[in-house]
Amino acid sequence: MPPVNAPTNKIRTCVVDGQLSVRRSVARWLERDADIELLAQLANGSEATRFLAKEQPDLVIVGTDLPDMRGFKLVETMNAGQPPVVVMLTASPQDALRAFEVAAVDCLLKPLDETRLAAAVRRAKAEVNRRRTEALGTKI
Repeated sequence: MPPVNAPTNKIRTCVVDGQLSVRRSVARWLERDADIELLAQLANGSEATRFLAKEQPDLVIVGTDLPDMRGFKLVETMNAGQPPVVVMLTASPQDALRAFEVAAVDCLLKPLDETRLAAAVRRAKAEVNRRRTEALGTKI
C-alpha cells in the first residue's frame, strides 16, 4: 500500500454545472473510471473560482450556463499559467462552437449521451497525459 501522501497519476477532475442532475450524472460516470480522481462537484462560477484558486485540477468539466456567470468566463480565467484541460457542457449548439474558441478539448450537448461523454473523457485524458509527458521532457 502506498504512503498516505504518495503522489498519484490519477487525473484530478472537477465538475462545474448549475444543474444538480448533470453534476451527479457526470460524477457517477467519472467515479467508475480508475484513472480519474473526482475532487469536487461545484454548482456555480463563484464556487469554482474559489476552488480553482486553491486546487489545480488536471481536468475541468464545465457547463456554459452557470447560475452566476457564463462558463466561458470561468474558462478564460483559468487560461493563465498552466490551465487545466477543459470539456464543456451546453444545451445550445451555438455555444458548442464557442467552446473550441476557448480551447476546450470537447463540448457535449445536453442531455448528455454516455457514449459521447466517454469519448470526451478519453480525449481529455489523452490531452492530460500528453501535457504530463511534455512537462517531463522539459524537466529532463
